[in-house]
Amino acid sequence: MESEVAEKSDFGWQYWSPEKDGLAESDFKAKDWVLHTLMNALFGLDDSKRGSASLTVQSSGATITGTMISADEFFERKVQSIRDAGDEELAEQMNDVWFTLRENQRLLWEDRQTKGLRLPARRFLHMREVTIVSGAMVIDERLWRGSLEDITGWSTGNHVTH
Repeated sequence: MESEVAEKSDFGWQYWSPEKDGLAESDFKAKDWVLHTLMNALFGLDDSKRGSASLTVQSSGATITGTMISADEFFERKVQSIRDAGDEELAEQMNDVWFTLRENQRLLWEDRQTKGLRLPARRFLHMREVTIVSGAMVIDERLWRGSLEDITGWSTGNHVTH
């Protein structure tokens, strides 16, 4: 591995990274390698594949159940929901922002693969048709995005009825 390189961020603080593109060792560690592998199998390493699976997770004391989807599908559905609400201008702005972010991520991954470098671990889980249960409160959501770091347990299938 290459020696660590000091970088200065736009905020003025220093951080150390063994990778020349600024990624830290923690960016490569999946909290749950089994869930991470399942997501890679369903969606591909770059979320370009269309797949889905019923999933129930525990996060911050809540039970969240629904259908796990790729980041691409999540963002497409989010833009469509903004359009459905009647705000075409905001939908187009969000579509442009999300498209740019996803393309930048894909370019980073392609560059790293070409150089034989590791790919960063996933950071978020995306779901549709979600039910969130926290105590006696039940919330139904069309879309949900949560940090994989906050998930303390999971199982396949939908396990909440109301």
